[in-house]
Amino acid sequence: GAVAPGRGAPPIAAALPSLTYDLDFGDRMRITLRDGRHETPAAPGSASTLRATLGHVRGYGDYTGDGRVDAATTLVVDGGGSGRFVYLALVLDAPGGPQVPRAALLGDRVRVESITVRTGRLEVITCERPADAPMASQSCTPVTRRFVLRDGVLRAAG
Repeated sequence: GAVAPGRGAPPIAAALPSLTYDLDFGDRMRITLRDGRHETPAAPGSASTLRATLGHVRGYGDYTGDGRVDAATTLVVDGGGSGRFVYLALVLDAPGGPQVPRAALLGDRVRVESITVRTGRLEVITCERPADAPMASQSCTPVTRRFVLRDGVLRAAG
């Protein structure tokens, strides 16, 4: 279930702002957060900056069924253009330290309302812009999406 950070959050919560996350952003990219943030030039010699930040919506629960509390969180990547790409990351509380499989892209400018961690699946409720609405539109439709871990990659459940 969802637990508000800072209010009974499990030990894994403290690790989230300083982990390395594996994303597909154009090419596969690994980013290491420091205090929940990462900045790097968008390309060699570029004046644009790629920024990634740890999202505020998180969920905690035992994904693996091993009795340890795992975490799911969002990461927001701004590549310097008009897009704001939102990823879903799963962080497993493993005996040797946190394990972070490759994150799943939720979409451009997707607003995440909640994340629920259950054994073997994640459920994410997003507020998504209707397909025919302009990108700046504030209207949204709640959508429940499910994700599973397969071969080290977080994927939409089909």
